Amino acid sequence: MSDDEMEKIEELEQIAKMEQIEQMEQIEKLQDVGVRTTYLEVKKKTMDALAEYGNKAIPAITKIADRTSYEDVKIHAMETVKKIKENE
Repeated sequence: MSDDEMEKIEELEQIAKMEQIEQMEQIEKLQDVGVRTTYLEVKKKTMDALAEYGNKAIPAITKIADRTSYEDVKIHAMETVKKIKENE
């Protein structure tokens, strides 16, 4: 493999790492919104948005569910996690 090819591979690996970091930051921000809000529908919508990140978002979804007293939110969390696991 040439030096140029090695350089391109390293560059792509760095880009992939940056994208992973950005995704984790977005997941953390959504988790914070879901945990902090007192609105039931906002909690559910936040979980739906988190579901787009797949398995990486399951801890955030469960944290939102763990920190609420709304039974509807807890049920929504379980259903959302189940859908993620079925799709992956």
